[in-house]
Amino acid sequence: MGITSTEIAMDIITSRKGAVCIIQLSGLFEYPDEAKLVNTVQTAIESSPSTIAVDMARIDTINSSGIATLITTLKLADEAQIDFLLFGMNAKVLLLLEKVFARDFVPFLTEEEFNARYL
Repeated sequence: MGITSTEIAMDIITSRKGAVCIIQLSGLFEYPDEAKLVNTVQTAIESSPSTIAVDMARIDTINSSGIATLITTLKLADEAQIDFLLFGMNAKVLLLLEKVFARDFVPFLTEEEFNARYL
């Protein structure tokens, strides 16, 4: 059986647009990726952005480990008084995240909404 996009290890790319730190996730989120994402968010917090935006467009699905890590990163951002949002997720990932996060606490934006509001 060939490798599908969901079997590729998670990759994290960080960029900055003004006061917004964008963390782009791609591939499959596995338990070992937890520390990698938490460290990325901690490094982002040290640069004092106004907002940390997690780009979920290249994540096909999310498991309990990924959701738990997003909760951890949300708490880190909240403790640092930095806005935290998720954007670009597909319908399946959005449905799962809506069961965990309140939209008024963690904004879920389409890629177009994010670009219009933050870039």
